[in-house]
Amino acid sequence: QSDDRYDWSRIREVWGAAWPDKPVKIEKSPPNIFRYQMLNMEFPNSLFIGMIRHPYPQIEAWRRHFGNGKNALHDYYVDWIRHAEWLLRAKEELGPKMLLLNYEELIHFPTQTLQKITTFFPLLNGLRPNAPIIDNNEKSISKFSYIDINHMNDAILDRTMFTIERIKVERSLGLLE
Repeated sequence: QSDDRYDWSRIREVWGAAWPDKPVKIEKSPPNIFRYQMLNMEFPNSLFIGMIRHPYPQIEAWRRHFGNGKNALHDYYVDWIRHAEWLLRAKEELGPKMLLLNYEELIHFPTQTLQKITTFFPLLNGLRPNAPIIDNNEKSISKFSYIDINHMNDAILDRTMFTIERIKVERSLGLLE
């Protein structure tokens, strides 16, 4: 069900102006994972590509971007889990309309990952990165102290393990690409 807070005719107008006469329009705002049902309803011909990243480098990116206030690591970890759960829920509900990828696979196997994307969405055939794909995960993780990592792990380990196990199971069942 659509949400009255969104003016979809205005959104269509803005997006149409941003991408006039383009057969493919890409909107990549991470918070849109929480709007996938509305986006699917308002743009029924849409396809969705979701990407999940290892929590530590993702949290470090958020910490760099948003700051490191009190309880920030815990809050960012909870946000990562919530995001991962929504990605899995979206994949379940959207089925073949969604491709779920792993950021680390993109880094280490860019050609194969881009092939998955173009197989899923043939209009993107010929897609090439416009810059080198660089693995900054190790550098990001190295910025955490031992205490930081323990704090993140201890704060919500059970829920994280549930999410990680669910991802492993879904991958083994072929639900994740």
